[in-house]
Amino acid sequence: MKTLRRRLALFFMRLSLRLDSEPVRVLAQKHSVGLATEIVKGYLAREGFAHCDVCAMRFGLKKVGNKYYCGVHAKHANGAVHA
Repeated sequence: MKTLRRRLALFFMRLSLRLDSEPVRVLAQKHSVGLATEIVKGYLAREGFAHCDVCAMRFGLKKVGNKYYCGVHAKHANGAVHA
């Protein structure tokens, strides 16, 4: 079953790249940026560096509750969904 899913996923990926590659590239870039941010945040947390809870910013942090936020995300730190 997994092999069939992988083959179908590969088929649709190749088809979409042939039809129009720009949306696929944008989606891949969006996911890679998010993944890179999570990796950096994990490293900073493991090493004990204070950083924004939403992004990897280390400077200009404000403490809200028991978490740190940068100037951009501190505005949304009142329990709302962070962007």
